[in-house]
Amino acid sequence: MCPETSARSGQPLHYLIALGLAAFWFLALACFSADFLRGYFPLGDEFALLANSYPGLGQPLHWLTEGFSRYFIAFPELTVPSTNFIRPVFNLTYWLVGWFVSPTSGVFLYVNLAVLAACSGLMFLALRRSVPVLFALLLAAVLPLAPAFLPSVGVLLVPCQAFDPMAVFWCLLAYLAYRDSRLWLCTVWLILAVFTKETALPVAAALCVAYVLEHRHYFLRRERL
Repeated sequence: MCPETSARSGQPLHYLIALGLAAFWFLALACFSADFLRGYFPLGDEFALLANSYPGLGQPLHWLTEGFSRYFIAFPELTVPSTNFIRPVFNLTYWLVGWFVSPTSGVFLYVNLAVLAACSGLMFLALRRSVPVLFALLLAAVLPLAPAFLPSVGVLLVPCQAFDPMAVFWCLLAYLAYRDSRLWLCTVWLILAVFTKETALPVAAALCVAYVLEHRHYFLRRERL
C-alpha cells in the first residue's frame, strides 16, 4: 500500500479522534465550571459586550465603524485606539446565539467552551501529517491548558476572554484549507480570523509567505518571460 493510500485510509479514524478530543474537553470544561455557569450574570464590560452583540440592542453597522470604542473601558494611561477594536465576527457570533437565549444566559459561556474544545480537535488534524499520531494527540490534548487560553482571572468563563480561542479556531481551519490547496477557503477563514481578533494577522502573513516560497519557481519563471 502506497503512503498516500495509507494516509487516506486513516483519515476517518483521525476525524473521530479529533471529534473525541473536542467532545472530551467540552464535557470536562462544562463539568468543571458547572456551578459558575448556573450562577452567571454579566457585569461591566461583559454586559456591554453582550448587549452590543444582542439582537435588537446591538447595531451591526457599528461593529465595523466604531468597534468596541463605546463600551470597553478606556484607561487614562492608554490611547483611545487601545479599546477601539474592530472585531465584527465576534459580535456576529454572539448575535446569532442571542436569537435563542437572553444576554444574561450562561449559554454564552458554553459557546466559549465549545470553541476552545474545537481548537483541540482541529490542532490534532493540523499536526497529524507532520508528527507521529501519538505526539499530535498529546499536543492537541494539552492545547486548552495553554496559558493564553486560561488567563489567571476568568479561566475563559467570561465572554471578553473568548477572542483568542475564536481567532485560533479560524486560523486552524485556514491552515487545514491551505494544506489541502483550497486557497479560496483558506482566504475566507483568514478573513474571519482577522476580524475576530487582529492578532491573527501574523498567521495570515505567514501563510502568504509560505505560498510564495512554495511557488517561487513559478514566480521566477514568469519574471524571466
